[in-house]
Amino acid sequence: ILDYYTKVFKGGSTRKITTENIRYDVVDKNHTQEIGNYSIIYKPDNSDKEVEIRGTMMIVWERDKKGAWKIKYDMWH
Repeated sequence: ILDYYTKVFKGGSTRKITTENIRYDVVDKNHTQEIGNYSIIYKPDNSDKEVEIRGTMMIVWERDKKGAWKIKYDMWH
């Protein structure tokens, strides 16, 4: 995630990315979802002030045929 947002915010630098999980919901034996908030602190090169971006995230997990949990959807708003 850090590499992705560092590339997105070219012309500046990402100082800190944090997430806070609010809850996990079991949908059925093969699906669960994780809902939470995120915060990205970013400093543009042309400014002395840091910018904070806050939002909501939801990750849907699905169990594969071998029983391992894999991310099916990863949404950030």
